[in-house]
Amino acid sequence: MGDDLEALRRRAADLNGLITDEVLEVNRAILAVEPSDGPATNRLGIALTKRGELEEALSAFERGIEANPGNAIARRRLEELDQEHATPTPGPSNAASRREPEDIVEPILAGPGRGACLRFFADSIREIQKLDAQRLAVTDIPSQNRFRVVGGILSACSVYRELLDVMIDRRGQQSLIDEVVAAGGQVIDATEGGAVPSSLQLGVPPVAVDRFRAMIWPAHREQLLASIEYGAPTHMNKHHPELMRYLLDQAARAEP
Repeated sequence: MGDDLEALRRRAADLNGLITDEVLEVNRAILAVEPSDGPATNRLGIALTKRGELEEALSAFERGIEANPGNAIARRRLEELDQEHATPTPGPSNAASRREPEDIVEPILAGPGRGACLRFFADSIREIQKLDAQRLAVTDIPSQNRFRVVGGILSACSVYRELLDVMIDRRGQQSLIDEVVAAGGQVIDATEGGAVPSSLQLGVPPVAVDRFRAMIWPAHREQLLASIEYGAPTHMNKHHPELMRYLLDQAARAEP
């Protein structure tokens, strides 16, 4: 394994500066073996940024910092990305550019399953508030035309490619994962290692959220506990209180 890892590192060094698929594959392979590898984290995050895959770049830098808090390059890159693409703080110069909650939520939740997704977001918000309100952030991601609820060091739930994106504790959940995938969902991110190595990012079709809710929620809560226990988010989340209130209000209106 050691020789294989060194061969991957040599290949990654040869590819440094490029943004090809091989760059992503090689550096991800390194991180699968050694999540704290700073150069691999930085190469992967920078390549994803250059390719315009900004949310994936944020995740790569976040996971790298979780595994190696001393990675100053990753931390700086993460803060730059967050400052560049986060929702602007209201003020005289940028109030007009702040997206309204309805404009953030409705275009991506329109259609079957809207109410189920809203209720899941609301319940996740309330659970984070109960566990540790200081670890809660509800943020707009205008560069990706979506939003997310953050609890602790990792995102709690979001919307990704028309799926409800839920972080769960994967332990003992393979049957659930298989059933969700069979229903049209997908495993969005199953990277192991880092501060919360049991985490898994599961995409659930909105129309199937109520069907899987009772199975997903306990695994989601376990993930929240681990994420909140680890600490605050690693990047500069811009909490959007109006967006949070809108989600809670619309969830209440959407009760069955």
